[in-house]
Amino acid sequence: MERVVLDLETRVDTKAGYSLTKMTYLEYVRDSRFQLLCGVLCRESNGFKPEFFKELPNLDWRNIELITHNMHFDGLIIAEVFGIIAGRYTDTLAYSRYHNKGSTLHGLDDLAAFYGIPGKTHDVLAITDGKHRDSLTAEDWATLETYTLQDGKLGTYIWTMLEKHVP
Repeated sequence: MERVVLDLETRVDTKAGYSLTKMTYLEYVRDSRFQLLCGVLCRESNGFKPEFFKELPNLDWRNIELITHNMHFDGLIIAEVFGIIAGRYTDTLAYSRYHNKGSTLHGLDDLAAFYGIPGKTHDVLAITDGKHRDSLTAEDWATLETYTLQDGKLGTYIWTMLEKHVP
């Protein structure tokens, strides 16, 4: 079974109340405004090199261990929107909660700080707020691609650190 780290970026519209701070994951994903903007895959067969995508690639998902930071969200999207069921699911957020018992800091930035590596680039997603895929400029896409690839690298690094400590 191939291990694949996945991170997805989706459309938000905070002015219209369409965001994860105002809705449950299920409400957000099932809303007619839902749109996958892009994502990143880091496949074991490719040395976990981040691969940017705008459309979810066609893979043999039954033979993939899908690794995400917050599987409740990313796993819901690939199942609900794309009908994909992976062979196995691994959630680095759950791994962090297990390994770092007593801590309330389990976000990617929190874990990056814990491991002494650069965290997420803040305010990048503001460029996509309220926009549809078709209205993003070439500059928006370039910024979003850089951000997404960094998230993929960060997620992969954090998973490699946490997997050592979870049975």
